[in-house]
Amino acid sequence: MIHPNKKYKMELKVEDLDRYYVKRRKARVLRFKTDKKILNNEDLRNMAKALKLTKKTQKLEIIPQGNSCHVAERGISYLSEAIRKVSSLRSIFINFGWCGYEDVFDESSAALWILNQGLRNLKNLQNLNLSFEWRFEVTEKELQRFGKVLRSLISLQKLHLTFDVCNYIDGEKLAKLGQVLEKLVGLQKLGIMFNGCSDLTDEGLKMFSEYLKKLTFLRSIMLYFRFCSEVTNIGKDYVWNTLKSLEALGGLKEKQMRCE
Repeated sequence: MIHPNKKYKMELKVEDLDRYYVKRRKARVLRFKTDKKILNNEDLRNMAKALKLTKKTQKLEIIPQGNSCHVAERGISYLSEAIRKVSSLRSIFINFGWCGYEDVFDESSAALWILNQGLRNLKNLQNLNLSFEWRFEVTEKELQRFGKVLRSLISLQKLHLTFDVCNYIDGEKLAKLGQVLEKLVGLQKLGIMFNGCSDLTDEGLKMFSEYLKKLTFLRSIMLYFRFCSEVTNIGKDYVWNTLKSLEALGGLKEKQMRCE
């Protein structure tokens, strides 16, 4: 018997999903991990089946450890549909970095579009952490759609996005992301990582900083843009001075910036 005030945590390997269907119905925290070298659509379908059985899950984590995958839009759609039906979710962490690495999508941003359908209108979601690292292509159009989804998450307080080694991230897309963020007035904690993005420049960081200035509602912010070959001290100063100005206004209590 599970105590009603105690979170029931379930950490499952993709390889063993078929063994736990009864127990999983009670899980409040559901974490999928795997040591498989290659993930496929069927793996994501099995994750989706498991998630659909949990009516009270509050925290979902999908953390693949493999270096490659054979996943297409269909696999992501299985997962997206399952997420949409679990209205109790308060926290989601999904690492999609492995999907972009092998260029398995005809258009990598399709994964973000499909995922949007699952995230939309999760009224209880407070914490969202998504990783799209390793050559994952994100278009300005998809960022606009993503923004609409984020605005539908009325309880969202924490947002962490990783775009490491996404060579498609430039100033225009950062500006688009800034437009999205300024409308999330309930957000308290923000983390964005775009380490190793070779298209990112000083001018791009300047554009992004103009939108950062408007995030006066934030209590904590973390920005990493290490190993961006086109960024100089000029771009770094744009961002750091913006963070200091937010801190001076009194709302921002914690700031981190890494740009070595």
